[in-house]
Amino acid sequence: YYWDISGQSGWNYGSYTSPTTAALPYLISYNFVSTNNWVHIAVVRTLTERKMYINGQLAVGNTAAPAFYNTPILAIIGSRYNGIQTFSGKIDDVKIYNGALTDDDVLLLYNEEQGECSSPCSGMIFSVNSGNWNSPSTWSCSRIPDLTDKVLIKAGHTVTISANDAKARKLVNNGQVSLANSTSKLTFGAAPTQTITYISQPGPINGKDAEVSSYNPTLTNPDANFTNIFAWTISGTSNIKRVYMGFDLASIPTNAVVDSAFLSLYFSQAFLASSQGSFYTGHIGDNAFFINRVTGNWAESGISWNTQPSFTNTNQVSIPAFSNYRQDYQKMNVKNLVSDMVANPSNSFGFMLGHQVESPYKITIFTTSEETDASIRPKLQIYYHLP
Repeated sequence: YYWDISGQSGWNYGSYTSPTTAALPYLISYNFVSTNNWVHIAVVRTLTERKMYINGQLAVGNTAAPAFYNTPILAIIGSRYNGIQTFSGKIDDVKIYNGALTDDDVLLLYNEEQGECSSPCSGMIFSVNSGNWNSPSTWSCSRIPDLTDKVLIKAGHTVTISANDAKARKLVNNGQVSLANSTSKLTFGAAPTQTITYISQPGPINGKDAEVSSYNPTLTNPDANFTNIFAWTISGTSNIKRVYMGFDLASIPTNAVVDSAFLSLYFSQAFLASSQGSFYTGHIGDNAFFINRVTGNWAESGISWNTQPSFTNTNQVSIPAFSNYRQDYQKMNVKNLVSDMVANPSNSFGFMLGHQVESPYKITIFTTSEETDASIRPKLQIYYHLP
């Protein structure tokens, strides 16, 4: 195969069936060849067609594919096979592939080579992964593109421009942003929202938590520094315990969009030091439990088994049995429950925790808001934004 340059016809490509016999027709680009400029040339040959690309774009092609020249001969770059008609210019970065490149493949090669010919942090900036336009980690230079840059979104990457990013949109409108191929994507998102954080980990004064017991159905137990959900027997009589917890969400607007919410509960060392700790040394049994939204009002000082409020199974959270018998239950995902609480404050009054199967023998142990160590009191974390 060979290329040659003509001041009149541009870049020409042909092939030989022998060292001296050219196979016609030539491929002729007919584009003007300027001096002192790098040009990216690619040729693709299959059994049925030939194509020539100039600067990433298909310049000319046909379905005439002459026979291959199968006699071994040295590959020569910069002249004909006999050393004459030398190339008057510079040649750099020659690549030969063992398969036919697609149009997208060639365009990607051109765009990448165009960037590699300049400083990696001036002139041309590449995406290094999918991400937000305004994140430095999205770009090859670890900086956000400036108005003087040319920008390339590489193959397989999706870069998102937020609605109020005037600089990025100006680069796009000026034609300074290009896509490597059809797998590169540039999307325009909504204006970024401000995330608001709510964290509640109340102490004895503001905390609201209590357990109820079927064995003592009128007993109230509001001020213990530990609690447990429980299924056991006492002298042959079943004893089921549930735990109720409430958090003050009044500061969160009812139209807030909850992005995430987590409930963290901690194992109680105080329980081990109590009279019960000599028998129950940690979580016991198949203690998988549910977290439900409480729909009836209740008071910490007045709740008992007989007066426990209603709760709903809608969006209940299933927590698997323990893997460590004294484990904490941190960052349990309660997003959907909290979303319901925020949107429906008139019938939302916290969480109810109960074993999934309320039959002996199992126990799950937690601290309460009366715990002396403030860092391991029940904690609710909510992250939300306003529409």
